[in-house]
Amino acid sequence: MGARLIPRSAVAFVVFAAVAMTMSPPLHAQVASINPNFPTCIPEDGNSVVSAVVTPQSGWATVRTYFRKLGTHDWYWVEARNEGAGAYWGVLPRPQDYTETVEMQIVAKDADGKETKTPIQKVNVTSGCKPVFTVPQSHMSQNLVVGETIIEQRDQEVFGFQCPGVISRVDYTGELKPDEYCRKAAVAGAAWPKGILIPALAALGGAGVTYAIVKDCECEVKSPSRP
Repeated sequence: MGARLIPRSAVAFVVFAAVAMTMSPPLHAQVASINPNFPTCIPEDGNSVVSAVVTPQSGWATVRTYFRKLGTHDWYWVEARNEGAGAYWGVLPRPQDYTETVEMQIVAKDADGKETKTPIQKVNVTSGCKPVFTVPQSHMSQNLVVGETIIEQRDQEVFGFQCPGVISRVDYTGELKPDEYCRKAAVAGAAWPKGILIPALAALGGAGVTYAIVKDCECEVKSPSRP
């Protein structure tokens, strides 16, 4: 009997299956996911930190924490800082006195614009909340850049949140600029709680104002050398 010929379609299937089996582990390893660490509470007059581990570790165009006062419709965001190995963290502004609960969500966007999101988390503002900040996080709390999501937010307050620590905005078009609302509020002396030094006013007539805040956030600062 002569050798039995194997149909080309069968050969192609075997080759495809072999290639697929070879590629499967890396493909599974690249499934996008976010393992969030939302704060358990927010201090009444202090900042809060949101952190996460994002998979895969690289390839992300942006990783942001979106936030808003519960009961409002439109979001704001802060860009998360990349600590390496897929670890990210961001600092949120201080809540206003009338803000009792904050909604937050982490959104990671890849180079193609595809988004991976966490469920929306609700976190209460409480008087006994004492977050622990690292030194970089404490520094970030005094140099916040807040992103806007709609044109109506331009030159308006970050609704439900205080000015101290907020120095810049990214508007709906992606333009980075000084926070004009907080600059004007600082001039009026109406937006800064006790213990906060009003910013130096030498250059308040133009853009690019530097805010010289001399009081740290109302939180414990954790030294990198201390567990």
